[in-house]
Amino acid sequence: MHKMDKPNQVTIAPENLQRAFEKMGYSGWGMQAALADKLGVTSQAISRWLSPTLDTQPTIDKLIKIANLANMSLDELILGENFARKEYFSVAVLDIPQAVAFVTNGKFIESNRIPVIGKIRNGFAIHNPDDSMNAIIGKNYPKNCLLVFDTNKPPEPEDCVFAILNNGDNQLTGIFRKYTKIGSQDYLIANNQSYPPISNHFIIKATLAYALIE
Repeated sequence: MHKMDKPNQVTIAPENLQRAFEKMGYSGWGMQAALADKLGVTSQAISRWLSPTLDTQPTIDKLIKIANLANMSLDELILGENFARKEYFSVAVLDIPQAVAFVTNGKFIESNRIPVIGKIRNGFAIHNPDDSMNAIIGKNYPKNCLLVFDTNKPPEPEDCVFAILNNGDNQLTGIFRKYTKIGSQDYLIANNQSYPPISNHFIIKATLAYALIE
């Protein structure tokens, strides 16, 4: 099952996958074997994805590949036909140094792009680099989950954000944390309490739009 921070937990309905496969040109007898070859999975996996009684779902990378091959937005694939868009948006999946370069000067070496949910006109995605945002209770962002950020959305207290830390001598580091205010002081807080709060030398550059978690 795929979980998203915003909106909350969802399951991809088999009929949405079936419609995507038909848009890819796969239908009728023998389509599961052909699809399995195209997506790099087994025919049994396709069968389980399409079963209304099983909760097996495509992994994030397969989900994104299906959306691209079907020329669909993730909105439509995940949420249904009523969310189809004539125009949909994509973002680049970056590593942390690339993300720092993007939010500081708008430049990075183009990498693979993924379709996104909603109208994110200026954003990027990263894989969560560590366990700092894991939590026993509440929202949990495990290591390697896919984080999609919107650089046009101003952060509000309790939003999760991508921020730049200046470690001195212009050594810039990107970090994923929750933004909060205590009095007039801004802080970056980790869900994992083994990571100390950060109160100085940071600039928030993007707000989390949603996370895809397997």
